[in-house]
Amino acid sequence: MSPFYKKIFFYFFIIVAVLISLIAFPDDLIQWPINLPKRLSATLGEIRGLRFHQGIDIKTRGRVGYPVFAALPGKLSRLISKDRGYGNALFIDHNDGISSVYGHLDSFDDEKYGLNTLKETLKILYNKDNISFTLYTSNLLYRRGERIGYSGESGSGPPHLHFEVRDGDTFFNPLEFIAINDKKPPVIENLYLCVEKHNSTIREEKIHVRKSWGRYRLTKDPIEIRVNNLERIFLKLACYDMVEAQNRVAIYMIRLFDNGEMIFEMSFDKLKKNDFKYGHLIYDKSRSTINGGVSYAYFLCSRYGNNFSCIKNINDGYINLDIKQSNIRIEVIDFAGNISTLKFHLRRDIIEEEVPGNYMDIKKGKGYTIFNDNGDVKVTIGPQSISHDMLLQLKHPIQPRLIKKIARSVSLNRDDILNVILISPFDNIYEKPIKLVFRRPPQIPKSWVKNILVYQFFNENRLKPLLTVYDTEMDVFEASSITNGFFALVMDKIPPEIFLPPTHEFCEDKDFYRKIRLYTAENLSKIDVDSIKCIIDGELFPFYFDRDRKWIEVVLPRDVVSEGVHHILVKCSDLSDNQTVFRNLLMF
Repeated sequence: MSPFYKKIFFYFFIIVAVLISLIAFPDDLIQWPINLPKRLSATLGEIRGLRFHQGIDIKTRGRVGYPVFAALPGKLSRLISKDRGYGNALFIDHNDGISSVYGHLDSFDDEKYGLNTLKETLKILYNKDNISFTLYTSNLLYRRGERIGYSGESGSGPPHLHFEVRDGDTFFNPLEFIAINDKKPPVIENLYLCVEKHNSTIREEKIHVRKSWGRYRLTKDPIEIRVNNLERIFLKLACYDMVEAQNRVAIYMIRLFDNGEMIFEMSFDKLKKNDFKYGHLIYDKSRSTINGGVSYAYFLCSRYGNNFSCIKNINDGYINLDIKQSNIRIEVIDFAGNISTLKFHLRRDIIEEEVPGNYMDIKKGKGYTIFNDNGDVKVTIGPQSISHDMLLQLKHPIQPRLIKKIARSVSLNRDDILNVILISPFDNIYEKPIKLVFRRPPQIPKSWVKNILVYQFFNENRLKPLLTVYDTEMDVFEASSITNGFFALVMDKIPPEIFLPPTHEFCEDKDFYRKIRLYTAENLSKIDVDSIKCIIDGELFPFYFDRDRKWIEVVLPRDVVSEGVHHILVKCSDLSDNQTVFRNLLMF
């Protein structure tokens, strides 16, 4: 039997099995893997770094320990237990390459096959805390709906269940097989009208979207724009969906129509392994935050080098310049079929002259060194940093009003912002990192250099500290980035905080161990995990730092630390070398 007919037979078998034996789930081709409402905290195709999210994340009410069930009958093929990524995860093979994945589990089911015991045994045999074990000849079989483990937050928190449906190197959208009672249409936030030249965004206008009487409209209509024949017009759209929960998730499909003709369509039915590298060409990372909340800004065009398999387009989605006015319609669709529509008119004038922009021509395969006007900042672009010719602009100095806004957002003084430059366009991504070098300001003594880092941010994003190295010989601060944006040299003298969490999270007993947790908070620089020291009753204990919840967790053997009053001393620093100390007498 050919592979094609095997797949047809497999899906036919699933449908027949559901109709005959699973009356409780008449609308689902596969079983919902947990006995909780169908509420999602993430969908297939969301941006993760520069890549795509591989499945869906199911909300577990902020708790761990809910039973997780096999979505289809099959055999266990892989077991993972790692500090990051999937955490504790199981892979179950079904038929003809179809498999399901269950990630971030708190523990595996131990009653049927002793999987927790197997996990611990493998860690001892391989002398590793992080293991990935493939069972090539597995006879560990599970029935549909049989318990395989318990939900958790391993690998990445907060608590949730990560669920995938795969066929080899293809990642299906699980919602294709599971009915979701979603009645809320996606939300449209903002439109961005963009002008592109030499594969670079040289002008961008943010246009607010408002909703009235159930319809989305622009705050101004028609939109007018002037371009020349060397430029192209494209759109970005900021939008999101909500699947039976209050948090925002990525949408399922977007369609763009120009005078009634569909010129762009993008969907997330399934992702191929080769698609994952195109995440930064689907989402504009510089627009990931709008008005303080998470947002998803999509390119409504296939930009240079974008071969994402889930795109259909005419003219790569760029607006037709041969017609003076376009009637634009954008449809945003979720997996339940709810549609939000935005309609507007776009008028354009074709001009002969070029609009000045002070952009530099950056050629593929060449290296560049660029200085700001004062000569105290240097940007180096290596020959392998770009995959195509592009334009680049470096601005300095920055408006004092913006610097004041930056300082206020992170509770700093204006004088703590030592230098700021802007490198645009913001939506550019480099193949290899570019290098930024800031000269030490003369008013800053060398004894303060440990408190100084290079930070990156966009218009509405919080400051992100970059790995910064101070070169004592050259007297400069060095950092690197794979994106453009604002880059600031900032002096941070505010130490992090350590404080007690709520009582139910401070102390937790599990098996023969007692877990003690303390929260950390850092307004600007990240916690330097290597600097943490946990001393209980004068003894130094190992710890685990949860990067998602920002807490320090100490696991104490109950036969070593008896119940009662204990002296706790915890020290830690941030990346700017500001140290804090927590000292207290606590009962546990």
